[in-house]
Amino acid sequence: MREFSKSKNGSRRGFTLIELLVVIAIIAILAGMLLPALSRAKLKATGAACISNQKQLILGWLMYSTDSNERVVNFLQNKNGTGDVPWRYESPPKPPAGMIPAGTSSERRIQLIIEEGFRQGALFPYAPSPGIIHCPGDIRMKLKAGKGYTYVSLSGVGSLNGEVPELYTTTALQNPSARYAWVEENDPRGENVGSWILSQGSIPKDFAGAQLVDSTANFHGNASTFNYADGHAESKKWLDPVLIRYSASMDPNKFGSAPNDKSAPRDVPWLARRYPSKGNP
Repeated sequence: MREFSKSKNGSRRGFTLIELLVVIAIIAILAGMLLPALSRAKLKATGAACISNQKQLILGWLMYSTDSNERVVNFLQNKNGTGDVPWRYESPPKPPAGMIPAGTSSERRIQLIIEEGFRQGALFPYAPSPGIIHCPGDIRMKLKAGKGYTYVSLSGVGSLNGEVPELYTTTALQNPSARYAWVEENDPRGENVGSWILSQGSIPKDFAGAQLVDSTANFHGNASTFNYADGHAESKKWLDPVLIRYSASMDPNKFGSAPNDKSAPRDVPWLARRYPSKGNP
């Protein structure tokens, strides 16, 4: 194909309409082939970033425990009944002067408050980077304040000195390489408040009747990230369509139909087996 061709009288002409349409069609085909690949690459990149964040958090968790006679950090966002400083505060108890400059957007304001709450929490000396509690793939970042926006993407497990405390020390965990501590959570109502809870059903036998209480997330192409009490972090690919849809749902009323071991027979038992509890340490 030539950009120009000569007519019989020696003058030059441009592309014909057919030639232009062919070029446009080729470009469209190439774009259609490349865009999905780029999208997959972006999902892998955000997944890798989240695994790195999860790794930093769990190492901070372990160092805190080592310095605290093996006691695990408070997984609430305020001091608990025994006065333990939380891993992060929902709102910083000592807001620094100038923390929120004039003209700051509502969304940026939420981010600054969350980051300062982490700085004043118990884990900051061991993991001094507030950004590690945020997943760059968290779809709620695209929303508006009061309409589901939040900056924090990870929640600690409620049984580890959290909302439903059962285990208080790292030494109580008999299988730390298979017990997760932080979960990516998608709460469409806004910030992940409290800690992450799951009903394990029949333990330690077969976990029959297991069901989600809080929501999992789906920020990485039907996958999510977890860290574990031995210090490693990894990605989990969701397998059950029900749990995939539930994890991605932005319906604030979705919690009444949380997946269980019958509707999500591969993913919910997987979560239940790895959820730390007194009956499943």
